[in-house]
Amino acid sequence: MILPLFAGLALSLPFLSNYLWFFLFIGLFFLLQIRSYFGFLLAGFWFFVFSLNCSYLPAVKYGGISPILFVLLFVLLCIFLSIYQFGLARVFGPKIAILILPLSELFRSYFPYGGFPWLIFGKIVANIPLFKHSLLYAGVYVQSLFVVSLVYLVNRGRFKSALMLVFFMSGLSMLAIFEKSLNQLATKELKIAIVQPAVFQPLRIDMQAYRRESFKTIELIESAVETDADIVFLPESSLSSYFSDEDDLQIQSIYQLSLKKPIVIGLIDIREGKRPYNSAYLFHQGKAIDSYDKVMLMPIGEFLPPPFEFLKDTFSIIGGLDYYRGNNIKPLSLNSLRVATPICFEVAHQSLVRELSTKAHFVAVLTNDGWFDDSACTRQHILWAKVRALELGKNVLWVNNNGFSGYINPMGRFSRSLSYMEKGIIILTLSIPK
Repeated sequence: MILPLFAGLALSLPFLSNYLWFFLFIGLFFLLQIRSYFGFLLAGFWFFVFSLNCSYLPAVKYGGISPILFVLLFVLLCIFLSIYQFGLARVFGPKIAILILPLSELFRSYFPYGGFPWLIFGKIVANIPLFKHSLLYAGVYVQSLFVVSLVYLVNRGRFKSALMLVFFMSGLSMLAIFEKSLNQLATKELKIAIVQPAVFQPLRIDMQAYRRESFKTIELIESAVETDADIVFLPESSLSSYFSDEDDLQIQSIYQLSLKKPIVIGLIDIREGKRPYNSAYLFHQGKAIDSYDKVMLMPIGEFLPPPFEFLKDTFSIIGGLDYYRGNNIKPLSLNSLRVATPICFEVAHQSLVRELSTKAHFVAVLTNDGWFDDSACTRQHILWAKVRALELGKNVLWVNNNGFSGYINPMGRFSRSLSYMEKGIIILTLSIPK
């Protein structure tokens, strides 16, 4: 009972703090010492409990679910994830169970309901000096295999093989640094303004209060278009108005302000009666010239899959409606400029972001992490942006309602950010491919 608890806690610590990445190796070492099937499952259960307890905030504090119901559902979720990932891996026997974990991580990233690609071990490599650059050639799931293989070899006393693996990944990392340095030679500069509205989540839930705050956001946009920036970005669901409310004063203001500067903004839209979409829109010269509808929706948060439909009456913030998926994976286009705009949780989906950004000059993640306050879930989210910057070798903007808005360069460095809940504008100069 004690060893699984230590293993689960150690595995969770790297997901709770960027500075504790080395605990991943300690947790995997503890996991290797567990021989029983139940102990392996228990380690997985504690891992998910410690890592995901911040889900209390959107569910109870802002979502209206009773604490008792939340605890019941949360425990069931952690049991399910433990059986799915750790139990599936342990079926292959205690000696190689740890090596199967990356494969079970991959499975749960796609099934069911579009997958849950969140607590992936390889994600932590983005915080490891030097090795993080190897993400350019070996994606996050390969990195999971790397870390578990390294621990497995050391535990088996095969130090020579472990050292060869370290040298190989180090070589990949240095090659990636060299390639990205060469890419920087053929770039041009683009000035970007990011608007951080910093609207507290309780105000976003109260529509009257949210509308008042939205007019303050309009004032920030007015200031942003007067800067020397080439394009202005705002986060997910930036305004209380729907895009389809063309006569609404807020939407009319966006059309007018886009006469001065192109504006990329996240808005909710209601189409065909009561079909809500979570979308990114590009306004330019007084028109909405391009858009992207979110493709990978967040289970529970944006739609309630079977058998959880009963929560529509309990989870009040859903309002009894599910969002609808987009079906066109493409970047936004402005003349020759192309920008990939994954929305919120989509940044965790490797294949989606890679397809979305293939022809894009850079990536701009539009999100609202106000649901999670300044908790571990917020840090887990932004770490995905760092992973994507390292994997793609491209700049990734982090355009967040509540912070920390800024950008991550291809080397994985977070630069020029606005502080948490700081209302304001930041001007960035990006180097993008010519």
